[in-house]
Amino acid sequence: MVGFDFLSPALLDILNQAVQSQNLVKYLYYNTQTPLQGADITDVSSLLYNQVFPSPFDTTIEQEDCSQLRVFYQTGKIQNDMVVDNINVIFDIIVAKSLWLINDGNGNSQVRPYMIMSELEKQFRNQSVGRAGRLLFQSFDHIMVDKMFNGIRLTARMTTFSSGNS
Repeated sequence: MVGFDFLSPALLDILNQAVQSQNLVKYLYYNTQTPLQGADITDVSSLLYNQVFPSPFDTTIEQEDCSQLRVFYQTGKIQNDMVVDNINVIFDIIVAKSLWLINDGNGNSQVRPYMIMSELEKQFRNQSVGRAGRLLFQSFDHIMVDKMFNGIRLTARMTTFSSGNS
């Protein structure tokens, strides 16, 4: 079982784990048809608050065409003594409609949000992520954001070692 003071560092651990995938970073950073052909991003921390955010997408802010990863807690249960459990983590993959179709560099067409989703799955599959423990992906949904952006919402259940969940 964990308390509220656990939530912030665990979310930051999840964000930091996500940007360890060079392919995922390139899908987010390069707004081109062939993002994987871009140079490696050596300072992945530069993506935080530019392409990767610990909060939901804000439709009231004017955005240029871009790809973003939004990671935040959707729900959690508060048990006795202010213990937090059954925490759902949301990965919103928000991509400008003009950037959805890409090329893998070998002449094969791909859909950028699904490739980002695939990279997330690789980053978190069978891995313990710092204070967050393991993330078990449960579902995904297409989300229509506004006239410029659509996305994929990937939902995971957080299982911490101290929560008794597995």
